[in-house]
Amino acid sequence: MIIVRRSPRTGQFNKMDLPITQEQIDLWENDHVLIQNAMPQLTPDQREFLMTGYTAEDWAILFPPEEELCGLCDGPLPNCGCPGEWLDEHHSKDR
Repeated sequence: MIIVRRSPRTGQFNKMDLPITQEQIDLWENDHVLIQNAMPQLTPDQREFLMTGYTAEDWAILFPPEEELCGLCDGPLPNCGCPGEWLDEHHSKDR
């Protein structure tokens, strides 16, 4: 089913072809069934688009991934700037 929603971020209309039925939409909208229960085949990105109009691209721009920071110097990993002799000890996957 082709679903059209307006992105709250851009104001643009976007289309997504979702594998859903009108019966599933009715369960969600009229019978107040949680969307993940009414449409378990949808991905989180598809559900978000249906509910809000936000696309995966919108979310990536609104909430960019945070950099992982070194616990020792607060620099961005993996090139934080810690002295070489500390690097293996403080940045090992085992810690």
